[in-house]
Amino acid sequence: MTNQEKIDYLNNALTKSDNALRASIILYNSKLYEDSVSRAYYAIFNSARCFGILDDFDTSKHSGIKSHFDLNYIKTGVFDKSFSKILHTAFSARQVSDYDLKGNFSTKEDAEKAIKAAKTFIPEVQRVIRDRITQLQIEVPDGNDSQKFKR
Repeated sequence: MTNQEKIDYLNNALTKSDNALRASIILYNSKLYEDSVSRAYYAIFNSARCFGILDDFDTSKHSGIKSHFDLNYIKTGVFDKSFSKILHTAFSARQVSDYDLKGNFSTKEDAEKAIKAAKTFIPEVQRVIRDRITQLQIEVPDGNDSQKFKR
């Protein structure tokens, strides 16, 4: 993958992340708490996917993204262990909200926690991605793409 392709993929993943967080908030305000929890998870998931892109390890499998993030960014100290907990907790909450048929419905409080977690996770991911791009000496082009990436 070329550096430009990485930049494009990163921008796409971050856009998906931002859109999912916005959708989560809209769903929360509409009292659709289960869907809000699910979208908050996808905001976190798409942010975490950025690290796979940077490392030439891109998979849409949730388990692969979580493992890659934990192995390469938690165990190495790039992120505090609390970020692993955010990712794994959000995944578990999304599993309940999307698939549980036993009557375990996501509550307003669950959605609030999920949104708060996404608002914690996403800015830190964006900060580290910018740092990694600088370290890797990936040139961010001028124009719309660079403005989009420099959130």
